[in-house]
This record gives sequence, C-alpha cells and structure tokens, in this order.
Amino acid sequence: VTHLEQYLTILSTDRTRFVDKVGDAGGGQFQVNYKHIFEEIATATIEQIILERFGSKSMRIFRYIKQKKYVEENQIQQVVMIPSKEAKLLTYQLMENNLICLQELKKTLGTNGPSKALYLFYINLDQVLRYCINLCMQTIHNLKQRCFHEIASSSRLLEKKEKVEAIMESVRAEGGTEEQLSEVAEMISPPEQEALNALDHKVSQCSLAQMKTSQTMFTLQTCLRYKQS
Repeated sequence: VTHLEQYLTILSTDRTRFVDKVGDAGGGQFQVNYKHIFEEIATATIEQIILERFGSKSMRIFRYIKQKKYVEENQIQQVVMIPSKEAKLLTYQLMENNLICLQELKKTLGTNGPSKALYLFYINLDQVLRYCINLCMQTIHNLKQRCFHEIASSSRLLEKKEKVEAIMESVRAEGGTEEQLSEVAEMISPPEQEALNALDHKVSQCSLAQMKTSQTMFTLQTCLRYKQS
C-alpha cells in the first residue's frame, strides 16, 4: 500500500498501458484500460496463430509492422534479417491472408518532376481480428466434423459396448457375482477395448481443441467489440 502510487505510475507509463492516468487533480486518477488489455492479449493470440500457420519469420514480420505502424519493403528485409526473396514471399503471403495491408503513396520529385510511388505495409487490426475469428469458426467446424466421423466409423463397436453395459447393469440388478460380471465384460475383446480407448482419446482431444479454440475466438471477439465501442 505504501508504494501503491509508484506501482500504478509504472503501470501507466509501461508500453502495455494496462493502467491509464486520467487528469491531474489531486494527483490524478488511475483506471484500468480494458480496451488496450484485450488488444494486447488479442495481438499475442494473433502472433501465435501466424507462428503456427506461417512460421516464425512471418510472425517477426507481422510484429515489426505492428510496432512501426507503416513500413517499406526494404525496411522489413534489413531489420527482420530475412533474405530479400524470402521476405517478399512471406510478406505477400501475409497480405493474401488479410493479415497485413499495402498502401500506395505518391511522392512528387520536384515542382514539375514525375511522381514516385511509395508502398507501405501496415496492419488493419479490425480486418486481422475478423480473419482470425473466421479461422477459429472454421477450425471448430472441422473439429466437430472430425469428431462425428470418428464416432460414426466406430458405430457398431459403440453399439456393442452399450449392449454389454446394459447386460452388466441387468446382472448387477439381479445380484450377479463378480465372476458373472467378468464374463460379461469379456464379451468386449482386448483389440475392441483398445479401439474404444483410442476413440475416447480422439474424442477427448477434439473436445479439448474445440474448447481452446472457442476461448481464443472469445478473446478476439471481445477485442473487436471494445475497438468498435
């Protein structure tokens, strides 16, 4: 508590801007900048998506453009330390996927001289957010379809499992012995049990991936709502 104001001042002057200082009356007030917090989280999420889909070099290019706001092509090659041909390929790959944009500026050389075109890369964060949200929706759809396919492919085995479980419940209800229950359980062969375990693992992985993707999409959607408010 003694150093609270110092800590808040540090937070307000940090580039992350998680806290903003408002006004000067009475030493000023501090408020949490939710908009900027979600933008920082969303940017980190977007960078991770770019890393997974396009690689670390593409992520470095995106991060540099985001930091500098407007960047010439030759600056990317020099600062990010990527060969010219590869930098062009990765840059235009990002542009094709709506992750970066290109703006043309006309620069006149002298009073009556010809104009020279200057091309600058920049990031339209709203556009990038929408692209990533759409990507999340496609991923969730694909995961659901994959899960349905796995279950449908093992439908006969799942039906057999349900029948065996029903028989076991009936035996229990009638006061069956452990030996009788064991005999019923053996109706599922070891290879079939392995297949069921593998199916359970695949379905669980699909469900977990859907949950994580939904969380990512929520973060991106929240950031977009804050930016548009």
